[in-house]
Amino acid sequence: LVVTVSSSQAVFTKDRVELGDRSNFITSSIGGFDKDDGLWDIDETTGTVTIPMTMSGSTFTVPVILNDALKIDMLFDSGAADVSISSDVFLTLVRTGTIEDGDILGEQTYTLADGSTVEETQINLRSIELGGQVLTNVRASVSSNLDAPLLLGQSVMSRFGTITLDYNNEEVIL
Repeated sequence: LVVTVSSSQAVFTKDRVELGDRSNFITSSIGGFDKDDGLWDIDETTGTVTIPMTMSGSTFTVPVILNDALKIDMLFDSGAADVSISSDVFLTLVRTGTIEDGDILGEQTYTLADGSTVEETQINLRSIELGGQVLTNVRASVSSNLDAPLLLGQSVMSRFGTITLDYNNEEVIL
């Protein structure tokens, strides 16, 4: 089974769903970590990037690098409007000097999957690196719950255009 998530038009076939196109692509960079460390693989012919997913409970996570300072695993969540980090991750980024006062954007009300609402601090992440692709100035929320899952939401996914989740091979294809 291959599922593709995106923020635009959908095309369905028997074993594949494709949404969007690659017209909204991001500047490519292989910085921060050596690609041989298993974070991703780049097909030089097609330019596609393959990122291994890791099963975490009943969900899959992918490795990302926040603000060129912190490598963590985040859950792909197509239902989340923004990236969501825990207050612990936020404080780690503050301690590394990669979050400053100007990166704090204010408060935002979010609607959760169960329909309830919560007010969270909205911040600007200077960069999120996923598969060697660096996104800059990414909107994120900071959960007051220390145990909150780390979510890779639409504020990242929509900027890729098309993202393919290949559950059979446990990989994300950009």
